[in-house]
Order: sequence, then C-alpha cells, then structure tokens
Amino acid sequence: MNGEIEILDRLSIVAPLGIRFRDAVTNAVIDDGLSVVAYPSDNPLRRIGARTNRKGVYFFRDLPGLREVENASGDAEFWASLTGERPFVIEVIDDRGRYQPFLLNIDLPVKGLYRWDAEPSGSPPAPEAPVPLFPTSSRQAPAGTAVVRAALWDPVADQPAAWALVDAVVDGIVRARGIADANGQLALMFPYPEPKDPSSASPVSSPLTSDRMALVDQTWSLKLQGFYSPVRPVPKIPDLGEVIRQTPGSLWSALSPPAELSEQTLEFGRELIVKSNSESILWITSESSPS
Repeated sequence: MNGEIEILDRLSIVAPLGIRFRDAVTNAVIDDGLSVVAYPSDNPLRRIGARTNRKGVYFFRDLPGLREVENASGDAEFWASLTGERPFVIEVIDDRGRYQPFLLNIDLPVKGLYRWDAEPSGSPPAPEAPVPLFPTSSRQAPAGTAVVRAALWDPVADQPAAWALVDAVVDGIVRARGIADANGQLALMFPYPEPKDPSSASPVSSPLTSDRMALVDQTWSLKLQGFYSPVRPVPKIPDLGEVIRQTPGSLWSALSPPAELSEQTLEFGRELIVKSNSESILWITSESSPS
C-alpha cells in the first residue's frame, strides 16, 4: 500500500427541490418552526416532509415519481436533457403562528435553489430570492418597526376579504406587502422610513439652525394599495402565486356615497389602525365601484 485512496464507486444524489424562506419584515432567513410538505398535484395524500440543512435550506428526498431523478448524476448534461417535470404542491405552515400559510405550485425537479421572482416593483433584487413569509395579525412586531392594521371586508359578498393583498407605499416606494388572513385581518410591518429634516424645506435665506424634529414627532404620508380577486369557495390555505397575481382593487372609506380611502398619517411609535369613516372595518372591492 502506498497510502493512496482508491475510489471504487461514486454515489450521486439529486435533491428535486431546495428552497429557502425569508421573513418579509426583517429579511432574515427562517429555518425553524415551519412545516414544509410536498405532494403530487394529483395526489394530496402522498405527503413528504422537508428536511433542513445548516444553511437554512429546506430540501426533499423520496418524492413520489422522482426516484430516477434523485439517482441521476446531476451534471450539466443531466439538466440539459431533462424532460417531463412533475407538478407538485408545496405546503408551508408556521407552527408558531408568525406567518401566513400558503401553497406553492412548482414543477420538479428544480436546478439549484428555487427562486422567488414576484417581488413588488421597486424592491431591491435579492441574489438568492428566498420565498417571503408574510406576517399574521398576531405576529409580534420587531422593535423599531412600523405597524399598520386593518380588518378588510368585502361589501359585495358581505364577508371578510380573505387573502386580499395590500401594499404600503411611502414616498412612492413600496415599503411593505401584506396578506389578510381567512378572516380579513391584515398586518403590515416594515422599518420606519428615514426621518425627515424640516430644515431642508426652509428657504435658503432662513437663519441656519441646528434644530431637528424629534424622532417621536416624525410623521409620514402613507398610501395603501389593495389587490383583490376573490375566490369562491374561500380556500383554507391560499396559493401564494395566485395571491400575488390578484388584480388591483379599491379601498373605501365610505360606501354611500362612495369615497376611496385617502392617504393616512403614519406616526413614529404608534400603530396605525386603518378603517372606514363609520365602521371598524375597511372595505375592499375587486372593482372600481363598491356597488
């Protein structure tokens, strides 16, 4: 023996899917407390749970109908010649109640990590694009975070606006995106915008001053943009792709006569509860008129 190691065989295992999730509020990768399950689109009973690695990647083994893929080489030739991907549903539920549940429809296998490419316009690009986890109304907001809440109601169906999508916009930038739950409860959470310096708006001829507005006195104009395409019956767990693709809707502060929701004032350190003029709910419709 000369100390050399003789390789008798190599074993290659291809994971049909590797996927990461990020907190939509903090952007932190979340690798605990999630139940992530995959099953064939045509057979929900054949459920396989994901495993996680030290990099926060959820991955799957032994998925139905993909044994040949898992035993393949996984090299460039394999991916170039791949045909016949299989449709799977990925079910994501947070056992701790921090994030909204959702489904993803994905054709497997996926080369590399699955990339999420449905971010709102103006969002900075994410190199790895993990799938976002949207907060529930019971989620505890991180310190120094703005919180906007609303109870969304569909006046046409006369029921909660389940799984409606809402963007929070400040200075023309989408600061947060949130999803109402099955009961229409919505929570938007995001870092406060940069403080405003009132001296910047003073005339050039004004005397120089070092006074700055105290942080606790800061306010911002906030616009809410709703997206709503109601589905009947209301799904217990929504398809995240369908939620994100909802068409623009309208938010109303009054129904008779109709009055669209105006810009709101966000105050530092105070939760903003958005509601109609006469009710504790906020109306949303999929049309341009609530009638």
